[in-house]
Amino acid sequence: MSAAVAEPMLEAELWISFASLLRSYFAAATLDRPEARIDGTHDSVVLRLGATWLIIVCNPEAGTGAWRIEGGATHSGEFTLLQDGRIALDGNAVELDHAAIDLVTLAVRAGKEA
Repeated sequence: MSAAVAEPMLEAELWISFASLLRSYFAAATLDRPEARIDGTHDSVVLRLGATWLIIVCNPEAGTGAWRIEGGATHSGEFTLLQDGRIALDGNAVELDHAAIDLVTLAVRAGKEA
């Protein structure tokens, strides 16, 4: 398999993993919150806690995307899925699970404040 074919496949797989981590950590963090909702498509994840939304959109082929929290205080940023299996979240390279935990924590806090 050529590198030109393998690279987009890697980013797409990393996006699938990251999206799964986001959904899993959000579900665990909101077990006692019946208003919590998880939605998404092949290139987005939307986590809703009452009037607060964490929206993550990705171009899986390019491995780049953006996130934003709406409701209460607004936060936003960008990310790049890295070839080494990590993610550059607003310029800081971290493991996928750490990024997912950080974003979910930020969203849950915003949801409690809203």
